[in-house]
Amino acid sequence: MTETTNANTVNQDSSGADVAPKDDAKGFIQVYKSTDEVPCEVWFAPRDAEIIRPFTPIPPDPDLKDPKFDFINYKWFDLDAATQAQKINKLSEKIKKLQQDVADGKLTQEEMNQQLGLLTDLVSSAATDNADNDKEEGSSNEQG
Repeated sequence: MTETTNANTVNQDSSGADVAPKDDAKGFIQVYKSTDEVPCEVWFAPRDAEIIRPFTPIPPDPDLKDPKFDFINYKWFDLDAATQAQKINKLSEKIKKLQQDVADGKLTQEEMNQQLGLLTDLVSSAATDNADNDKEEGSSNEQG
């Protein structure tokens, strides 16, 4: 979109933000910063700047709930899903270790059942927290 005011031309992107004309070497472009502390944050960089890690010019997919940029594969991914997968893998490793300890005689079956009960409680509380977050997001979406 282009607006003309007092013989000055102002270029705007789809969000209404002012952008420099494509043929203008000056001006700024929108980039995205992605770190462990802040997975996705909008920044602006000079048009002629070299964009390097932790910044990327690639915008995140709007369908991602919690986007984070993967600088190895050079694409955005949903941090929420990755975090859950990591937690599940850790729990799986703990269960395998408990099973091995029982097989080696380091733990009795009763001790293993107690440990599995603790792991089950952790999984249940994590699932409840996620369900509560989904409900909050759903109710805020319904209001807005």
